[in-house]
Amino acid sequence: MKREFRALSIVLLAVALAAPACNKSGGQDNPGPEEPDYERALPDVETLAAGADVIKTVSSSKTISIAYGVSETDLSVTLTNGFKENIFIITADLRRPDICARVAVSSNMSSIPTGGWPRQTLSRMAGYIEDSQNSVLAMINADFWNTSTFVPRGPVHCDGFVMNSKFDPMSNKQGITFVSCSSEDEMNIDFSASYTTASYDLPNVTGSGSMLVLDGEIADNSWASADDRHPRTAIGYSADGFVFFFCVDGRDAGVSEGMHYDEMGSILKAIGCVRAVNLDGGGSTQMLARNPSSSALEIRNKPSDGSERAVVNAWAIMKKL
Repeated sequence: MKREFRALSIVLLAVALAAPACNKSGGQDNPGPEEPDYERALPDVETLAAGADVIKTVSSSKTISIAYGVSETDLSVTLTNGFKENIFIITADLRRPDICARVAVSSNMSSIPTGGWPRQTLSRMAGYIEDSQNSVLAMINADFWNTSTFVPRGPVHCDGFVMNSKFDPMSNKQGITFVSCSSEDEMNIDFSASYTTASYDLPNVTGSGSMLVLDGEIADNSWASADDRHPRTAIGYSADGFVFFFCVDGRDAGVSEGMHYDEMGSILKAIGCVRAVNLDGGGSTQMLARNPSSSALEIRNKPSDGSERAVVNAWAIMKKL
């Protein structure tokens, strides 16, 4: 980790972590020449996902608007191999000046950790990063962590502060890629070898795992065991500025079995992702979203642990109020 980041004061770090504002240039009052883009419709994720090669039937589907430019789609499907799955997808239009993607970490972090990282539930993280100017609309868990040292497997940048700059790979599943979001809310997913060149211009970054969609095609995960079926979390983005949070429940026989990498890749490609990557799964797979009727933040999927699991970091979709 760079020496200058270690020298940051605790007060300055705490202020930065508490206020991950949407800071894109060109607010709603002065959108500039791209104003028509701000009113564009979200992709029809229900129809697109149903067309994925791995989906045989859709038994139920529902899309709700969380806020203008952000929606949640819930699908119950049967795959072509007979497995049943409950899938949850958040779609967000990052071209809107009032919508942004940010990294969240534990509110217990008063300084940059030197050992094991504190973990926290998405609900607790959301309460910490919200303020009078920024509202959390949705969150998913993000990076894997070393279960011996409790340090994230990949880099962590939180609103411009580099909290970790190292990769700790485990086989070819963890600590091999990273997800980033620029100050203009342009998402990118790339391999660890590209991190050093890009890292200084990226305010929000987490590590990630196996690539699922690479340049518009399903990534080659033929090395993975076909029975490696678990609850999964993924993130992806389209060429025209939409980001997708993806969760599928698992370990619930006959209800939602969990998915394989190639199956996720097929669905994420179908909904329009040019790149998508696997995040921490299993009991960590969780999606938090704001209920538009009650305005409350709720865990939308069914975590396989039976309750929320504390995690090291998360990706959040936020709205500037």
